[in-house]
Amino acid sequence: MLVLFYHGIDLEQAGDYEGALAISRRLVELDPLSAIHNNNHGYKLLESGYVDEAVPYLKTAIDLGQERAYSGLVLARLL
Repeated sequence: MLVLFYHGIDLEQAGDYEGALAISRRLVELDPLSAIHNNNHGYKLLESGYVDEAVPYLKTAIDLGQERAYSGLVLARLL
């Protein structure tokens, strides 16, 4: 999973935001209880303009008890 995570970073740095978004979505599918993957996917959705779609992932990250400060800050910007 770590290789997939870094591949998503590489895609994002290369400007392939849709590819990076697909990778982050897959990481959430593989590990839905990961606050980090939910947070990252929510943030990538937000960066890509999918604001409404980002909210559930950011809320899930907060509910999972990790990344609380960062996810809460991003969510507060949205609401």
